[in-house]
Amino acid sequence: MNKLISLTLTLVFLLGSPVSAADVPPKSGAVQDTAGMLSGRSLSALERAAEGPYSFHVLTVESLQGRPADAYATSVYRAWNLQREDVLVLLSESDRRIEVQFENPGLQRRLDALPADYDRDGLRESSIDEWVGAHFLPHAQQGDFAAGLLELMQSGQQLASSVPATGTPSGAGTAAGVSPGFGGLLPLLAGGLVLLLAGWFVMALLKRRRLSALQEELTGSAKTLIVEISRTQEALTPIRELYPGERTSEAADRLEEELTALSAEVQGRLERISGYAVPLLGAGSAARDLEAVRAELAAFRTRFEEARREVDHLAGLDRSISEEIGKLQSKAAAAEARVAELSARHGLPMDELKADLSGMREELERSSALQVSDLLAAEQEVLPLQEKLAAVRSELDKLPGYLEELERLPSRIETLRAETGRELAASGLRPAEAWDPYAPLAEAQRSGEAMRRALERGSLEEAGSASAAIAGLLERARGEAAGRAALRDAVTGRLQQIEAALTAYAAADRTYPEERTKAQAEFAEKHWGPAEESYRSLKTAAAGLRQGLEAARPLASPQTQAYTEAGRLTEELLLRLKEAEALYAAVLGVYTGPSRRLQELRDEEAQAWSLFRSGKSLAEARSLPLHTQGNRQLALLERELHGQKEHIHAALASPPYDLEELAALIARLSSDARAYQAGISRMAEEKEQAERMLREVHARYQAVALRAGSRLTHTGYTRSYAANMSEIQNLFVLGLYGDALQRLAAADQAVSQLDMAYHALLQEEQRQIPDAPEVLRVRRRLEQRRTFLRRRQLGRRRWWRTLLRRGRLVAGAGRACPP
Repeated sequence: MNKLISLTLTLVFLLGSPVSAADVPPKSGAVQDTAGMLSGRSLSALERAAEGPYSFHVLTVESLQGRPADAYATSVYRAWNLQREDVLVLLSESDRRIEVQFENPGLQRRLDALPADYDRDGLRESSIDEWVGAHFLPHAQQGDFAAGLLELMQSGQQLASSVPATGTPSGAGTAAGVSPGFGGLLPLLAGGLVLLLAGWFVMALLKRRRLSALQEELTGSAKTLIVEISRTQEALTPIRELYPGERTSEAADRLEEELTALSAEVQGRLERISGYAVPLLGAGSAARDLEAVRAELAAFRTRFEEARREVDHLAGLDRSISEEIGKLQSKAAAAEARVAELSARHGLPMDELKADLSGMREELERSSALQVSDLLAAEQEVLPLQEKLAAVRSELDKLPGYLEELERLPSRIETLRAETGRELAASGLRPAEAWDPYAPLAEAQRSGEAMRRALERGSLEEAGSASAAIAGLLERARGEAAGRAALRDAVTGRLQQIEAALTAYAAADRTYPEERTKAQAEFAEKHWGPAEESYRSLKTAAAGLRQGLEAARPLASPQTQAYTEAGRLTEELLLRLKEAEALYAAVLGVYTGPSRRLQELRDEEAQAWSLFRSGKSLAEARSLPLHTQGNRQLALLERELHGQKEHIHAALASPPYDLEELAALIARLSSDARAYQAGISRMAEEKEQAERMLREVHARYQAVALRAGSRLTHTGYTRSYAANMSEIQNLFVLGLYGDALQRLAAADQAVSQLDMAYHALLQEEQRQIPDAPEVLRVRRRLEQRRTFLRRRQLGRRRWWRTLLRRGRLVAGAGRACPP
């Protein structure tokens, strides 16, 4: 038996006065808006949302006329012959009530499965109350009943695709057979498998819950975007109806098409999300799909924001364009009044400005008439008028200044004329044929007359240009005398510079033959030959400079004062002087240049030989055997250095010198001297290291030999040490100290092995006589005594050797004993 379920909620409807409704109207379509509560644009969306697993039927009435809402909803449900999958939604405008009625236990179970406090208002209500409160009431409180109905129906269609919570009957368990060999292992494996499966199942459920939350978030975002698009379209409707002009109508139609297409795309994504069931398996694919939808919704939101900004601009233009036109008309009238007042006060016709302001007033009137039908066209006409009127008002503010400037201009010109005359007299200058210091003042006077004519016509922009030109001309006139004096001083300085250079060239011409003769005697021709060509070019350049100087002097004389022409001529002479200076430097260096280079080479040769001498001194101080077979390379290098030195001295003793050949010889000498000094330093360092290591190794051997006594005298380690030391002595004699270091390392290893053999021998002896401590004590004392005697004997030998080496031991009648 079907259960009849109804819902009654109090709504916050913000609509007009109540109107009586008739009895049950005949059924026609899924949405019947008899009370006019829904906008025409939303009906198509509601019609689409009403179709699905559940068929929604919406009826709006103006008033219930005192009848109970559930009774009237039941009569409508019966009269329209609605079935199991049909849901009736009744709205009463004046009663502010909503009634949801259906006869579907499955839908009721799905509603009962919703979370407690589904609408998050903190109240414990029935599941239907929670459902309607979550999806319909927020929009109804804002007066948007279509959005509330749309979200309510979409939520109901989503409930149809969900699985209701049902009880699961318990079944009897069956025991599985277990083989005797695995009776203890199978329970552990089974328990581990169960834990693994349980963990995987919990992770899958958590991931599915996260994806479901993401699905719910995307659904809410899509619904919100659809509602905002619908509201934006509703805001665009009155603009299309009130302003049928071409430009406004085109923009509104374009925006309407964009919003309609965008709404359809968002609706498609909403249907895709709503019908998407998040699987327990394959959550990765579901996550990628939902993220793709998120990105698409973000792109839709961006497109919508751009369209909404244009709609808001049109809506704001509807309110602001008329105000802006009114303000501009007031400003234009004020400007006309001010022009009339200034014209009467100063006796200026200003016909052009008056005509411009009159034309602006007419254009504003046309824009005012145009904005009634076409907002955008009116805006395009108003914007240039704003800039033009602002420019006129700015120029009108400057008009008193222009008039004052015209009144003061004659006196300023006369003052500057007098100041210029005094400066000319003080500087000894006078007007010349190509220079008139009073020309800027005359031009400023003409510009003042042009400025006055522009003001009379009312051409304020032209008057402003003339004012700027006057200011520049007066500033130029103020600096004419000072600039002329600076030009005179610059020309005078250039002439003096050229005269000084010509004097130096004449002196070089007198000394060049002698310098060239010395260079020819000491150096090869390639070192002084280029200077000969420079000398001839310098004489030609000096002659040209002298002619130019003779031409420039009369122009710069106090009688002529043609400083402009003289300045141009002296600038050309300075360019030619720069070229002549390079030739002059080459001529001066015909002998000094090679001589300086020769001295540098001599210094380099002295430094190289000093480096060789330092290496030679180091070899003598360290007694390094340079002429042995092992150090033949250093001996050869030493002989070659002596040969190079003799060759260089022979070249320096027979001029003329070829400096390039000398440079090559000295460079080779320096390289070989550095190599020789580095080889000597390395050999001395190796000798010092070898001697130090020899003393250390020999001291270690003597200490081990004293401890071992005669036990290890004939061992292989002793023979190895003796052979190494003999080879080391030979290497020292040959000067092969690097090889000696390697042999010393081998000798040191032999000493270490000898010490290890001695300790092993002691341990073996102690092991053989463990019960004779007195014998060991006596033997230890004997070894200590033997060690003491050997050390004393060794010390005496060293003392005697030292005295013999130093020649201090005297034998016979005061004669030194030979070492």
